[in-house]
Amino acid sequence: MSISGCQTSQSFTEKLVVARDWVNIFVKWYNHEHRHSGIKFTPHERHTGRDIEILSARALVYKKAKLENPKRWSGEIKNWVHINEVHLNPEKGKSEIVEIRRHKFKL
Repeated sequence: MSISGCQTSQSFTEKLVVARDWVNIFVKWYNHEHRHSGIKFTPHERHTGRDIEILSARALVYKKAKLENPKRWSGEIKNWVHINEVHLNPEKGKSEIVEIRRHKFKL
């Protein structure tokens, strides 16, 4: 019986297995297939050290494309520089924190 009082066809153990399978599939996709905008590649590529190679290859492709057709470029190529540290919630500078407090409390 579920919380709502309705009969269910799956036991708790069966539901747990389904939930674990779903989480495993999601984690595999998130770490190995989903390209994260903040780090410009997958977490797996970052953890295995392939990130530097990938970024260098991308920079070469962009540089070559700009050299072959410079009129299509209004500025510099995209920044493919390796990021040493990535923060999920980077700390704000003190001036930003003060400004947020002023806005929040209308000081």
